[in-house]
Amino acid sequence: MKYTEKEGPTYKQVLFVCDANTCRSPMAEYLLKYMLSEHDYDSQIHVCSGGIATHARDDSAFSLDAKLTIKSNGIPFSEDFRSTDLNWHKDVIENSDLILTMTYLQKSKLMEFDEVKGKEVFTLQEFAGEPGDIEDPSGKGDSVYDQTFIVLKTCMEKALKRIIPV
Repeated sequence: MKYTEKEGPTYKQVLFVCDANTCRSPMAEYLLKYMLSEHDYDSQIHVCSGGIATHARDDSAFSLDAKLTIKSNGIPFSEDFRSTDLNWHKDVIENSDLILTMTYLQKSKLMEFDEVKGKEVFTLQEFAGEPGDIEDPSGKGDSVYDQTFIVLKTCMEKALKRIIPV
């Protein structure tokens, strides 16, 4: 586990990455923020998210379906959330010590960036000890968003044990 009682958690900034930063990565961001706050680590670890695909854009809104899904699961989020295009904001990558992608393809694309050298980069499922990708729920209906949330939450519960002492 990457933690010492004296120094606190080793990870100071966790970055979640998906394609456009409007569904999966913001859901993961707010879910981890919530989980950290439940354990009083929200002030010690900064959590953010970004998009890596060519269609990622700065300042896109958080998907309404994704917001409704996390809201229905009691996860607080900011109405002011705006997406971040990591192709233009490589400093976000540079400032992160743990980077968790939703798919192996996103991880592979991210590994091409110089700013990722020396960083711990995993898919979220890989970090949680699970195989596979977390597919994009965009445009696939409420039940797919609900399923995506369940996968994110299950992975996050396992991942949390590697981020903080639980």
